[in-house]
Amino acid sequence: MSLSTLRKRKVDTENRQFNSEWKEKYLCVNVSGRPVCLISNECLSVCKEYNLRRHFKTAHANFDANFPAGSDARHQKILGLTSCYDQRRSSLFRACTDQERATAASLRVAWILGKKKRPFTDAETVKECMLASIEEVVADEKIRKSVIDSIKNIPISDTSTSRRVEILASDVFEILLDKLRKAEVMSLAIDESTDSSDVAQLCLYVRFFDGEFFREDLLGLIPLDGHTTGEVMFHKVVSFFKEHKLGLDRINMLVTDGAPAMSGRTQGLSATLADVAPQLRSLHCLIHQSLLCAKLSDTT
Repeated sequence: MSLSTLRKRKVDTENRQFNSEWKEKYLCVNVSGRPVCLISNECLSVCKEYNLRRHFKTAHANFDANFPAGSDARHQKILGLTSCYDQRRSSLFRACTDQERATAASLRVAWILGKKKRPFTDAETVKECMLASIEEVVADEKIRKSVIDSIKNIPISDTSTSRRVEILASDVFEILLDKLRKAEVMSLAIDESTDSSDVAQLCLYVRFFDGEFFREDLLGLIPLDGHTTGEVMFHKVVSFFKEHKLGLDRINMLVTDGAPAMSGRTQGLSATLADVAPQLRSLHCLIHQSLLCAKLSDTT
């Protein structure tokens, strides 16, 4: 057999087991299958006696001289080191758990503020209301102090809430894209408008069947720099679909406001999209038609 056909050995596939005697000999304990030194808290890479012995002789050479093997002093020292390590580990785990709960609470507050369309600065007001309510409702002083300390640790400033909303929005958008990639067909409603900063925005609304329900949602808000012609909007839509790995050929209906840039026969968005989506059909939005009829009507 040639050397090129030999497989490289991997530590994970060797199934090495931790020997309980190594705790007394080399001051190491087993943590999730990895040996950890009780003195330096260093995690050794391989669960192998040679590696443990080398680390012990190199880093803690004087330990055997101060605490001979088999002596009661050595045994008591190891018990003390083990107790200190367990205490540090539990404190770190508890701190991580408390931080995770505080972050989860911050996300839930940001979610509620986003659903209610409230400004991010209201988050501080929410925190003050929670603290005031706990002080009045909870009678037990010990429990009240514990709950108040937990609420004070929640990162709930306006900047923190802004970051939380961005995280939630990204997560919701990824869920929408995942369901949209599995849909057989989809319908798009596209509208172009100008925001308060005088920048043209292309709004994409999508409707599709996810296997259980028909869903409608805002798919994207694409800024348009410069001209707002049908060709520019077509390239923006194509780039958006390619960036998020969506198939243009699954668009079966396009609803627009009937503007020439949208519904033009040759250069309009519907005409250019029809070249890449053969099953595409275009419609004029009923709401825009109603508004157009009201404008053209002589009645007040």
